[in-house]
Amino acid sequence: MALVVASTGYTDPAFTQLRSPARDAADMVDVLADPDVGGFTVTPVLDQPEHEIRRAVDAFLAGRGVDDLVVVYLSGHGVLDARGRLYFAAKDTVRDRLSSTAVESAWLLDRLEECRARRQVLILDCCFSGAFAQTKGGAEVDLERRLVGAGRGRAVLTASRAGEYSYEGTPLPGAAVGGSVFTAALVDGLRSGAADRDGDGYISVEDAYAHAADQVRAAGGTQSPQRWLYGAEGEIVLARNPRGAAVTPAVLPEALQLSLDSPYPDIRRAAVATLGTWLTATDPGQVLAAQQALHLVAAHDSPTVATAARDLLRTAEPTPPPTPAPTADRRIDSSGPGPSPEDDAARGAIPRRCLRTIEGHSRWMFAKAKPVNTVAFSPDGRLLASGGDDNMVRLWNPSTGQPVGQPLTGHTGLVYSVAFSPDGHLLASGGKDSKVRLWNPTTGQPVGQPLTGHAGEVNSVAFSPDGDLLASASGGYDKTVRLWNPTTGQPVGQPLTGHTHWVYSVAFSPDGHLLASASLDGTVRLWNPTTGLPIGQPLTGHTGFVYSVAFSPDGHVLASASRDATVRLWNPTTGQPVGQPLTGHTGLVYSVAFSPDGHLLASGGDNTVRLWNPTTGQPIGQPLTGHAGEVNSVAFSPDGDLLASASEDKSIRIWGAA
Repeated sequence: MALVVASTGYTDPAFTQLRSPARDAADMVDVLADPDVGGFTVTPVLDQPEHEIRRAVDAFLAGRGVDDLVVVYLSGHGVLDARGRLYFAAKDTVRDRLSSTAVESAWLLDRLEECRARRQVLILDCCFSGAFAQTKGGAEVDLERRLVGAGRGRAVLTASRAGEYSYEGTPLPGAAVGGSVFTAALVDGLRSGAADRDGDGYISVEDAYAHAADQVRAAGGTQSPQRWLYGAEGEIVLARNPRGAAVTPAVLPEALQLSLDSPYPDIRRAAVATLGTWLTATDPGQVLAAQQALHLVAAHDSPTVATAARDLLRTAEPTPPPTPAPTADRRIDSSGPGPSPEDDAARGAIPRRCLRTIEGHSRWMFAKAKPVNTVAFSPDGRLLASGGDDNMVRLWNPSTGQPVGQPLTGHTGLVYSVAFSPDGHLLASGGKDSKVRLWNPTTGQPVGQPLTGHAGEVNSVAFSPDGDLLASASGGYDKTVRLWNPTTGQPVGQPLTGHTHWVYSVAFSPDGHLLASASLDGTVRLWNPTTGLPIGQPLTGHTGFVYSVAFSPDGHVLASASRDATVRLWNPTTGQPVGQPLTGHTGLVYSVAFSPDGHLLASGGDNTVRLWNPTTGQPIGQPLTGHAGEVNSVAFSPDGDLLASASEDKSIRIWGAA
């Protein structure tokens, strides 16, 4: 059983009107009532007078059994009287008459003491020290003394959050204007399962608190969350992890691993067939190990072996969830100057048809074409670079589809990523040979020596907005992100470590203050590229490998693409998800890219390219079809008029407005 109490509007002008409690309460009701998470019967009490709140609390706590778990959540103004006693303000509370018009914490404690339930959770998102301009007045609140009491099995979680304004009407320094960071983090930890620290499939009160406190610190909030556990015998379980217990992949037998590493394709195909039998095993660890191994084979082995792996994965791929109906909470936080939600016609050119198809990635004339893994436009839009399974980087005229100059040769393995420097004077490439190479795109000649240091293949390269740094992401046993000085070719600082699986993508924020990385460990991480230190906790929510990340042009949104067939949007400042996942792809999603004006988001994966309105999260038009294989990469031209896609079908397609 759960009781959610929130007060946002007050008749006494001494209290500022609050915006966050209504949203916080709605989110808390949703997550606690969700049968896959909390499974509570929830009683909401919103914007009620003091006597109604007291009656609701009395009715809720009365009649509970000793084995019940009760959760009480309060959000609104918390104030002190002249003697330092804490009160919770109600709709009709009078600031100068707290004892008769507000709910005193001591009264709430008495009700909890009288309640027979031996497991009690109290969550408070209030201003406990009062909200005064310049200085705090009155005595400090001894929360442990006032709220924990002498009961047994009681947990108290609090967020010491400043009010939106002081009583004098002056904005308080650091006050949040969009909502409660603490409640948002708490809800996210429960809803996504990220708070399940030990991966046992359950989220304890301690787990939930630790996740929320970490998120508050990562967001740079001035509040200091607190918690007390009194008299609890063992952990109090607050919710289930909707993703279930964490599954650890089984270790592949040495003989099977040797077969996968064999130089003979027939032996590798036999190993792939063995992995196929693991997909139907009753042990989830075996299934996960087979999925991970087959995805690596599908992405990096020779065409015949990779095709066998993809076929097995397709037969085992779960059907993606249907696209949810649009809801108001799909809209991106409008606190910053993000894209405006005009209809599609006002957005300018929208790619709707294929203008031309480019083919040519092969190791020699008349040889069979090879899959294309990556594409990137030059800053002036006059060149399109691509990298493929032929171990080469190629340059094209995107307007004609004709090659420009000779192929750029030097890599001794597949080329997985290309990126132009902001001034267009350098082109970087990374590949299976574990090297990053720099090129002069005008002459096609290499610049300096290859950048070496990665112990695994280089899956992604990206320049910082000022061109002073080059980031690279690696797989294999490496699992790191490295930073380089592209002028000298020397490494900058130490490798960025933290991912537990291959790192597949890196991207700088438009201001260069953040670096995002995506990994097959299912997470997105944010880094400070100046210090090389992680920022906040990993962004979790995807239920499969994460293949790609991209920042919106204004830096307010981060997009990620995953094998779980979804694209997710994040607020890179708070690390919180924005809206619901974008669903529609019927298979894994390999790549995401924003248009230069931020009005479009493109994603590619399941033989299609899809366009989205990143403000509403809704699809735009029909999927762009024509590729006969998975789409590995998408990129917009600098003017936004063209969209390029690279595919396993050995082609590049250029899309434009109809």
